[in-house]
Amino acid sequence: MSSGDAEQVLKLIKSAEMTAPQIHGNLAVTGLEDESAELYNGIVSTQIALEMGNMKVEETGNVPSLRFFAKEPTLIRCGEGVLGGGKQDRIVAESTVVEGHRNLNVFCIEAGRWQHSQGEWLHTNTPITMRKAILEGRNQQHVWSMVQQILSAWGVRSGTNALGELYVHHGHEFERCVNRFKWSDDEIGMIVSVDGKVQGVEIFGDKMGLRRDYAAILKESYAPVALHSRGRELTYQDVNEGISQFLSDLKTGRRYAQLVNHSGNLSYACAV
Repeated sequence: MSSGDAEQVLKLIKSAEMTAPQIHGNLAVTGLEDESAELYNGIVSTQIALEMGNMKVEETGNVPSLRFFAKEPTLIRCGEGVLGGGKQDRIVAESTVVEGHRNLNVFCIEAGRWQHSQGEWLHTNTPITMRKAILEGRNQQHVWSMVQQILSAWGVRSGTNALGELYVHHGHEFERCVNRFKWSDDEIGMIVSVDGKVQGVEIFGDKMGLRRDYAAILKESYAPVALHSRGRELTYQDVNEGISQFLSDLKTGRRYAQLVNHSGNLSYACAV
């Protein structure tokens, strides 16, 4: 993450065409369209790679690290989680494209389990507030504290203090929240607002990237924040003013951004 990343993300947002915001309650999604973007750039998502058996995840013997092996270029986004297949559930601390073997820095999001489970590694996203904490440079103790706060706020009890239990208990509620949102064929990204404030921006290097991850990102990263807040119904003016403030904050370094390139081309960018 650097000031250069923020400048590049700002350029990406300004070069795209913003769609009219989709608003449901206090959650709003503003699409970013680029008609000239390619449909598919050959990079798959972590979820698809795991489901298809084209990615393996292994323990390294070091809790803040996991080894990923991908048979094809695979985008792993900061804040994405891998659950159940190791000694603890983890989330990735950096956005990158993995091809072949690579060790990545991770955070533990399950403080009470310290032995291997018998299951396979599964995929999840985490609340956008968790990704923001990572990009701010927070440490493991802070991440554990956030897990406790999130579970407590939702009334979820977990014997191992596992963030994944949030989605076990409330996943259907989050899914109902985001089912009304749709993307257009030319969208490569989205700006997501809660209570009139931009919570995050997601931009992919191709149109397929957004289509592939749109529902999961909204459901697992943004719906928990919106539903916990339960603020008033937004207006278009609320959303537009929030986006203007966000762009100003990004320009002046008050927001955090991350950019991933692969083979000289954009793979993914985000800002929180």
